[in-house]
Amino acid sequence: MGTDKLPGVWMSVAWGLGGLPIVLIVLLPATQIAIASMTIDGLLAAIVNTTWITAIQRTVPENYLGRYFAIEQAGGYSKVPAGIMFGGTLVTLYGVGDAFLVSGFAMLFVGLLLIAVKGIRIWGRVNPE
Repeated sequence: MGTDKLPGVWMSVAWGLGGLPIVLIVLLPATQIAIASMTIDGLLAAIVNTTWITAIQRTVPENYLGRYFAIEQAGGYSKVPAGIMFGGTLVTLYGVGDAFLVSGFAMLFVGLLLIAVKGIRIWGRVNPE
């Protein structure tokens, strides 16, 4: 698939494209669209997660991997309360559909931002130039 050569690019593109299925659920509200959209979103999440973990294992020295993943998990879970408050407020003020649209477009925007940064594009490559 080539993710080993350009993990930063693959991760950024898959992350950004992950916003499209979320937007589609709002714009085309049908059960079949929702099932297809979430299937695509799950496949894109698999690309992001697998690429991320593989690139981390390549760049972090082996004897530090346990510490790295512990810190990453703690940092990730520490943001859950803020996400619940922000998401709950967004849904309460604007409704579920608009919250999904904001989330989907935010993912697209973040994907574009990530790919615009050279350090992310070359991150985790076997032989970065």
